[in-house]
Amino acid sequence: MDKKCTICGEKAKFAIKDTNDYYCEECAEDSFGDISVLIKIDEQAKKLKAFVDERIEDNQ
Repeated sequence: MDKKCTICGEKAKFAIKDTNDYYCEECAEDSFGDISVLIKIDEQAKKLKAFVDERIEDNQ
């Protein structure tokens, strides 16, 4: 399920850590200027997948 930009509703690429605030690249740059302070959603998804995979392996 794709996350939507909090501002414009387009597909989000960035998020604020530990929140449900998501931003497309254009809105992130307009709002923050420095997007390095945001988390890329695909990186967040990879970390979550690794955590789930680790838990599954631990329970087998």
